[in-house]
Amino acid sequence: MEFEVDAQFTRAQIQDLLDVPEERRGGDWDTGYTRFDNELFVFCNVDSSGRTGHDYPNRWDGQQLVWSAKNRSNISQPLMRAISDGSLPAHIFHRSADRSPFTYAGRARASQIEDTTPVVVHWSFDLPPAQGLTTEVSRDVLREELVKAGFDLAPSGVKTQRVTRGPTTLYIKVDSNRSVLVVGPSFEEGVTALLQIPGVQRANRNLFYHNSTMRAFPKRLWSGKAPIPYGIDFGFTSQQAFRRFIQTLEGVPIAPSTDSADQMDIDPRTETEAMRAVRLGQQNFRRDLLDVWGARCALTGLAIPELLRASHIKPWCDATSTERLDPNNGLLLAVHMDGLFDRGFISFDEHGLILISDKLSQESLKCFGLTADLKIDGLTPQHQSFLNHHRERFGFA
Repeated sequence: MEFEVDAQFTRAQIQDLLDVPEERRGGDWDTGYTRFDNELFVFCNVDSSGRTGHDYPNRWDGQQLVWSAKNRSNISQPLMRAISDGSLPAHIFHRSADRSPFTYAGRARASQIEDTTPVVVHWSFDLPPAQGLTTEVSRDVLREELVKAGFDLAPSGVKTQRVTRGPTTLYIKVDSNRSVLVVGPSFEEGVTALLQIPGVQRANRNLFYHNSTMRAFPKRLWSGKAPIPYGIDFGFTSQQAFRRFIQTLEGVPIAPSTDSADQMDIDPRTETEAMRAVRLGQQNFRRDLLDVWGARCALTGLAIPELLRASHIKPWCDATSTERLDPNNGLLLAVHMDGLFDRGFISFDEHGLILISDKLSQESLKCFGLTADLKIDGLTPQHQSFLNHHRERFGFA
């Protein structure tokens, strides 16, 4: 589930958005933190006591949050170990006055964890609030610009408003003030070109934005049990930026939809169900990795989706049907790194540090920009069995 950074929520609203069953509400949801759908949700008061009466010394240290866990917490507890090793994604909600709504600070990871009782965690955020972003054009102005550009606006819903012109469908976010225009996921390979337009920006760290009301867009499994529509959201600092965006959007090559075979460069009359399942599975696998790695090469940080490949760690031919589509069996790599990894010229140890084959000459290393200190950050315990298979397969074990 995605939440807008700096938006305010009550606990009940968060539970509604996550579709938390009634029998699982209350309890830890009403205290400091709880685990749900393999994600951690932290609710904390900063510089004030909470409703439990405890006055924890939570504080902001620059862009980091220094947070105390529950009184009896210790570093050996499974939850604290999961926080420490980064295997449990964390969402941080904070407030400065009890009984007030919580403000969403963003997704976070533990940059430091103190072996104390209670445990103290220093949270670092994937995208600090408003970092590098300037004021955006309002949705009302965008509506006016869309009408001028020949788009038809459907009646506004509670969360989104559908906008159409010919075959093009867009959505305006109604319940958010950041990156309020959403295009379909088929424009994924045009993101780089669109963001090169002065005044076009994105507040969302992940490539995709999910909302159940965008019914004209394809669906994918995200954080819940059922597929949910998704797209790519953008914001604009000027009307001129938006106009150029629309002009550029018309020239962006469209990636095939995962929902429609007849949009593919494949004759649907001759494509078998097995072939179609494989093709759609691979497309979803790539989009999962674009989200997991923030649309950047896991090794080099290259942020051009057109030049990124969804690389299987355990190859398709050796993997089970479940492993083939498991994002933990994948790395998002730049095309040249994907080629090196796929053919066993490079691998990675359990800490993400690069392993380089002796088959590569010094000249080749220089051409590829390979150095012994290259490292992948963000590997989880779930990646390890797949990486071990890759190391053994290519003689790095």
